[in-house]
Amino acid sequence: MKNIPISFFLLLISSLLLVSCEEETKKKIQIEDLKDSTRAYTDEVKKEAIQEILFFDEHESSIDQEKFNQKIAQGNYLPLEMQGMNGRNEVHLVTLEQHEMDLENMELPEFSIQDLNGNLYTKSSMNGKVVIFSFWFTASNINVSELQALNQLAAEYKNNEQVLWLAPALDNKDQLSRFLKDKGWVYRFAANQEDFALDLGVLAYPTHIIVDAEGNIHKAIVRSSKAQEVLENNITQLLN
Repeated sequence: MKNIPISFFLLLISSLLLVSCEEETKKKIQIEDLKDSTRAYTDEVKKEAIQEILFFDEHESSIDQEKFNQKIAQGNYLPLEMQGMNGRNEVHLVTLEQHEMDLENMELPEFSIQDLNGNLYTKSSMNGKVVIFSFWFTASNINVSELQALNQLAAEYKNNEQVLWLAPALDNKDQLSRFLKDKGWVYRFAANQEDFALDLGVLAYPTHIIVDAEGNIHKAIVRSSKAQEVLENNITQLLN
């Protein structure tokens, strides 16, 4: 299977819908937390586009659009867009746990990242360090709250030469700089990093990826309520 051209999905971005869930469902996605990778698919998009899409649940069974939207709104699944062997456009539900495993099986690609202070980071320059990538964007309450909550943990490693904590953002430099003013966060921030996130296969935000000293992806944490605990335990493990 191959990725569907971006031009096709531009037809779908025009509208988002947050469907209602059962009362006991506490984990809901807000509109501002949705990006292309976590949007619901609605009847308001062009009919010729939506009619070409086949929807599948996490068990690879075909489902209708309404059930697909309901599952996405719960916050426990992500949509993986692809093109089927017959040329039809398909969207498959992936659990957060499966997506984490997929990320952990990825090879860290070559990259060149410049932070807001002008420091340049590449794959080779990070050899020998434990690196944490926290992918996020400023318009999401979930993302901002999680970065705020993790700042104290990041501060504990600020002066540790064995650890590098980068926070690649989807925002442009001006937007990111304005947002961070007077916040006092200690991460090393980089703007315009959506391409890097896509190269890694990131489907949702926030996503944290821990890379070991040999440059291998050790752990991925996606939209987890236990992000701080998992990050702390894995960083400690890699440093010992």
